[in-house]
Amino acid sequence: MTAYADLNSAIEALRFGADDYIVKPFKPELMVKTIERVFDGLTMKDEIKYLKSQIQEQYGFESIIGTSESIRETIRMASRLAPTDESVLITGASGTGKELFARAIHFASPRQNHRFIAVNCGALPEHLIESELFGHKKGAFTGATSDKVGLIQEAHRGTIFLDEIAELPQQLQVKLLRFLQDHKIRAVGGLKESQVDVRVVAATNKVLEDEVAEERFREDLYYRLRVLELRIPPLKERRDDIPVLVRFFLEKFAKRSGRDAFEVPPKVMARLQEYDWPGNVREIENLAKHLVIMCEDNEVRLDDLPPYLQDSPKRQTGGFLGTGESYSEIRSRVLEDFNQSILTEALELEDWNISRAAERLGTAKSNVIRLMKRFDLSKKEKE
Repeated sequence: MTAYADLNSAIEALRFGADDYIVKPFKPELMVKTIERVFDGLTMKDEIKYLKSQIQEQYGFESIIGTSESIRETIRMASRLAPTDESVLITGASGTGKELFARAIHFASPRQNHRFIAVNCGALPEHLIESELFGHKKGAFTGATSDKVGLIQEAHRGTIFLDEIAELPQQLQVKLLRFLQDHKIRAVGGLKESQVDVRVVAATNKVLEDEVAEERFREDLYYRLRVLELRIPPLKERRDDIPVLVRFFLEKFAKRSGRDAFEVPPKVMARLQEYDWPGNVREIENLAKHLVIMCEDNEVRLDDLPPYLQDSPKRQTGGFLGTGESYSEIRSRVLEDFNQSILTEALELEDWNISRAAERLGTAKSNVIRLMKRFDLSKKEKE
């Protein structure tokens, strides 16, 4: 407060952290209202700080469950690329947690105070996806009764997550490529371009290199998206995480259902660790829901498990639909397993001679080398 008010002193006081500036003489009720307003602001700051900590706990890297070295290394790599502003391509089988990692990357980045918008490119109808991503102007097409802001523009200064990017139609791949080049968008039916500042994180459970080779995905877009790449390992490569995840989801859904904690005997847990979990973390989550509903008491028995886990420690044939995967996801996973198996067999039959293995498979040597890198295969590992 001061009796010598002028604009410069007011500006200086506010610059140095004052919340308000009162000129004498003043009425007591004015002082009371001013102090109440300051306390309300402090309370709001505390609430915002608390909510941010809750969001960080729910969506940050701390929320990713697992103690295995492979998932810890994946988290370390994601933590290193999070503060950058480059595009990220996340790859991994269905159910491994690609969106969870995308959110964690966003909330560990300088964009964390702005929006994270997730888009499933495979779930949007082809005739609507351009409008959803880039927006449209009134009258641009039948049913466009007003202007619509696209999801990319809504994510301005934040992050847009394009899940199942391999499902994006070819004509939209061209438009997305142009956006990644100059960060400008033009709404459907619009004449002007708008500059948008947004980070793009994309994900796929398909092998984009194969999609490029089959001319279903643009090569130039693939390299634009893959500035930074993050591969999420499947559960069969980190079996040590299976007990941790089983207990986590059982506790989560037991609390939600008002039940006591569940016990999982070593015999049952061993059976679960032997299984390959083709549906990955999502399949374990579904199993936990099943057990909370089906278990009569709070000890899980083998008889409480779904039939495909009772009959065999590992899936041999059948039981595909128990994972919650779609037909295309199952087909993609089975094909991937087949490619790895037949490549390994050809290499072993030819004593790991890549040229002869390629000849046996009827494919180019470069394709065999590329697949060996993808599956992390080498003679040293097999000896």
